[in-house]
Amino acid sequence: MSTQSIHRTPSASESVSKDSDCIEISLAQEPKSKTVEPPDGGYGWVIVAAAFVGHGSILYNARAVGVLLLDLKNEFETPYANLNILFSLLIGCIYIAAPIVSIFGNRFGSRATAIVGGLLQFIGICGAAFSKSMAFTHIFLGLITGLGLSFSAMPLSVEVGRYFSKRRSLALGVQQIGPSVFQMISPPITQYLIDCYGWRGALLITGALNLNVVACGAALRPIHLKSDSETKDEKGKKKLLDMSIFRSKKFIMYTVTLSILSPSLFIMGYYLVAYAKIHQGFSEYGAVFLLTLSAIFSLAARPITGFIESYTRFTCFTMMTLLSGTTALCYLIYPFLKSYWMSAIIQGIFAFGVGGISPMMISGLTDIVGPSRLMSAFGIQGISGAATSMLTQPFVGWLSDVFETLSVVMWTGFVLMTISTILLLIYCFVFHSFVNNLKKSSNK
Repeated sequence: MSTQSIHRTPSASESVSKDSDCIEISLAQEPKSKTVEPPDGGYGWVIVAAAFVGHGSILYNARAVGVLLLDLKNEFETPYANLNILFSLLIGCIYIAAPIVSIFGNRFGSRATAIVGGLLQFIGICGAAFSKSMAFTHIFLGLITGLGLSFSAMPLSVEVGRYFSKRRSLALGVQQIGPSVFQMISPPITQYLIDCYGWRGALLITGALNLNVVACGAALRPIHLKSDSETKDEKGKKKLLDMSIFRSKKFIMYTVTLSILSPSLFIMGYYLVAYAKIHQGFSEYGAVFLLTLSAIFSLAARPITGFIESYTRFTCFTMMTLLSGTTALCYLIYPFLKSYWMSAIIQGIFAFGVGGISPMMISGLTDIVGPSRLMSAFGIQGISGAATSMLTQPFVGWLSDVFETLSVVMWTGFVLMTISTILLLIYCFVFHSFVNNLKKSSNK
């Protein structure tokens, strides 16, 4: 009876000894992950869901600070200019920390970066609940929380941009529904928590809710794209901050435009409750409902504008131009309104414009630099965005104290949004052929 020998081809992690019948297992380096094209679906929708919650926390916290504004003013007996430093730090740190987040993300990956961001949000908000002075509140609720928001928001947006190509605007639009939902529920929930537990108790509960961002960060599974080789240096290592994008005139002009546009998106929401109570005479819950109403319109705008950009001939740059012009008109009209229902209508139109602009900003940046350079682009763009965001809010607060009215808030928003619209128009005309080429290539 003959014996059959079964031959087995050793794998990369096995070595067969010729002198013995045993197979020796050696610890070899694992094969490199295969590079792929953006899947445009699949696990990418899990990434979108994680970004939905993670980005929602940004506007939830921003709206919560807006509701807390008068409580902090009464607690610490501080002027509006000092209160505006808080919001300036909160929003400004999202931008000013961007280069650090880019380097951290390129070195340790998006997953670790987002988890660190969630933990910083928890520490900052809960720490502010124990503040004894406005300076202490600035450090925790402004600086640390803003840093956490930057660490969590950027990797979530980057991964959505990496997982999607043809449907990128649609995916970003769905992701951006999160901020709309969270800003819709934030004002009434925050006001209810203040009524039940005081503003300190409200901050403790809000901080605990921000731990959900840690779970969202854990869901960011890395993907290795074929275009990633473009961001590696001569030694084959990934660049921590790719400065080659400065060679693009389109990127430079787009960055300048967004640095002016970004602060004008937040001004209305931050001051709306205080403005409605003081200048329009609305009740507390009536003023808070305006924020909730704006969140509903913002929620509807994000998937609608994303769908239009993905499946029609409109580009993200064209959409941004139209929407920014609409919001500029809303800033102009709002100071003259005294009727609650007219205020609600204009606020709804404004929110639709802001909600539509948000996903277009990320989509446009990805079209210009590509998904492989997106982390570095966010970092570099954040430097210019930090300057305008951190200077705008204290300046608006100083104007409010000087003129003893919050109407200057609306005028400032009108000026910034009008300048942004003009710059976007120039961009569309100067780089019109470039935009069309992008659209044609994305439809292939």
